[in-house]
Amino acid sequence: MPTRILGVVAAVSLLATASLAAQRSPFDGLRWKGETPEVQVESTWYALVAIDDVDAAELVRFAQATFGPRMWQKRIREDLVEVMKRMGHEPGEAVTLTVRTLDGGKRKRLEGVAMTREKRKRLWQAAAPGQGFLRVERRHGEADERFAFLATRQQDESRPRLRAAHACQDLDQLEWNVEQRYSYRDLRGLDYRAAFDTVRAGLGDGISRADFHVQLRKLVALFGDGHSRVRGVLRALVPGFAPCAFAPVGERIAAIDGDKPLIAGHPFVRAIDGRPIADWLAAAARLNARGAPQWERLNAANQLSFVVHLRAELGLPAGERIEFECESANGKRTKRRRVALARRPTFFRYAPAPKPAVPDDVGYLRIEKMTDDAAEIDRIHGAMRDAMAKRAMIIDVRGNGGGTRDILRALLPYFLDPKQGPRVVNVGAYRLAPGNPRTRPGGYLANRFLFPRDAASWTDGERGAIDRLAATFRPDWTPDPKRFSEWHYMVVSPDPARPHFEGAVALLIDAGCFSATDIFVGAFHGLPNVTLIGEPTGGGSGRARGVRLAHSKLQVRLSTMASFRPTGQRYDGVGIAPAVAAAYTLDDAVGRTDSILAAAVAHLRKR
Repeated sequence: MPTRILGVVAAVSLLATASLAAQRSPFDGLRWKGETPEVQVESTWYALVAIDDVDAAELVRFAQATFGPRMWQKRIREDLVEVMKRMGHEPGEAVTLTVRTLDGGKRKRLEGVAMTREKRKRLWQAAAPGQGFLRVERRHGEADERFAFLATRQQDESRPRLRAAHACQDLDQLEWNVEQRYSYRDLRGLDYRAAFDTVRAGLGDGISRADFHVQLRKLVALFGDGHSRVRGVLRALVPGFAPCAFAPVGERIAAIDGDKPLIAGHPFVRAIDGRPIADWLAAAARLNARGAPQWERLNAANQLSFVVHLRAELGLPAGERIEFECESANGKRTKRRRVALARRPTFFRYAPAPKPAVPDDVGYLRIEKMTDDAAEIDRIHGAMRDAMAKRAMIIDVRGNGGGTRDILRALLPYFLDPKQGPRVVNVGAYRLAPGNPRTRPGGYLANRFLFPRDAASWTDGERGAIDRLAATFRPDWTPDPKRFSEWHYMVVSPDPARPHFEGAVALLIDAGCFSATDIFVGAFHGLPNVTLIGEPTGGGSGRARGVRLAHSKLQVRLSTMASFRPTGQRYDGVGIAPAVAAAYTLDDAVGRTDSILAAAVAHLRKR
């Protein structure tokens, strides 16, 4: 028998023979930062250094080798006495804990910490599905008519179902995470408890997993944060799709079939199955975050493809065909057509021409995705070397839904005047989880290149830029200082090794610009030689983190950061307006023209 299997058999035998009396713990709480245990003793959280004479790192290594990658944390949490006994260090009724404080790393010795069954039971409950600290405990109300649409059902009741009790525990788990970890919980003043209670009140004796999925998707969308959502909802919708894509063009919606309107000479949708297009857009919007108007409209237009689901939302009868009523460009003529449903959805996205028409003396840089890919960043550096011979430049980030901030850090220094020094491009605060100190070395948002003012990594010039901004920074929505960290800052500095581009720059934007692309646009906005051209950006910056619900296994993402422009304007629900407005046209929608690019070329001719 292989050695690895022998180890697992021995571990199982050990735990099977352990007495209930030995199931004790000295911790009031236990969580993990990578492979480092953080423990709660009474009301304070610490990084664990040692238990009696057993080094915490040694304990972790032993548990990993003995119990494997899936079970080692569980065994430390629930069977600590047995694990330490196997190591030859059986603890007594009380132990000495060596710990480090989380705010400054100072070591402390906590002597005589009692090992009790009650503490171990609380740790077990905290990790059990739907139990312990993951679950809110409050008196629940009745269904609220304001949120009646959350409780609708469409699926065949014979499909896989959740018991009502399990669905309730998932709701309580999600609500706990909203209460304790979600940064935009209070952004729009949503009465979210009433929304949760409405879903709960409609559960009956159970619900299909698909219907529960859709209900939670619509609930999370109410908070108005585009990063926060229940993932994979499109698979939960009843199949049956429109045979076309839907493109927002001004205040109207065009039905597009490939490179032409669905109904020749009548491109704009007036009604579907006799209901005005505005009703369909309102129903479609329920699946997506209530954010900036341009962001809502773009996403709702794409969700129009799910016509069978939306029919049910609107109370319309089912059928194998769907009727479009479309109007001419001048709105004076209409035409109806009944068409068969499609088997797959079709989504619309405005896309620049592969070889955009720009003058020879104007550089053009298209960025489709914000990435940390080294080859893409090298391409951008190459484009900037070529651009130095041009009198002007177009940077096109339309439709770029975000990613990382690496491209911003690579590109922005080319446009920063060395005489002006470092530039603060983003201000954020982290939503503290229970036990998190408000301040800690390095802060909480390093993976967004955001750090507190006192971080050791700043240069004197960067810290000076932070201080100048902080003196006047006034956010348009103030996060509760009891629930959020201190302010964090992202700063980009000029690079003396790079040439400085001094020509005019047109930055092309639209509602598809979101997340890291919003940050990118915000960083360039206000530079003296940069002009934003196009339509307002989508408006979003949240640093979402995942929560897996215990019974339904649904993956929910919730933002953990409140994010602002240096002006104090938040990103979420707002976006960034262009200095030169240029709207998409019907000819753009079918790929014949590019009005925003044309507007940029015209603007640069005047510079």
